[in-house]
Amino acid sequence: MWLNFKQSFNRGHASDIFVGKDQHGNRYFEKIADQSRDERHQRRVETPSDDPTVVPELPVEWIAWLRGRRAHPPTEEEIARNEASSKEVLARAQELEQEENRALNRPSAKSTFKTAPASKFPIYTDYDAETDDSRDKTK
Repeated sequence: MWLNFKQSFNRGHASDIFVGKDQHGNRYFEKIADQSRDERHQRRVETPSDDPTVVPELPVEWIAWLRGRRAHPPTEEEIARNEASSKEVLARAQELEQEENRALNRPSAKSTFKTAPASKFPIYTDYDAETDDSRDKTK
């Protein structure tokens, strides 16, 4: 019984296993479940910054692994392939936006509304408010 009591304080055999590192310098660890100690399977990340107020940049693939949505950690090739794919999608979206602007004879999408200097909200010319004088004339 004394041996079991001493082993309950010994956490050395339940150490974390280093799984991988991403391009931002984050390190990922996994702790295997121990049924005899009634411990669950755990995954965690260590960020390169010691400042707790800094929100780390985590790739989507690693977030899915941390949350248990995928069984195996992502490979560097998979992350690079997904990043290249997302850049292609963004480039194609910009091309389509430029084509649409050319078709509508607009230099850019930002020119469709004006912003008043003192206001943070856009002012649309199509939806100008009526003045009191114009309402009185219709009556």
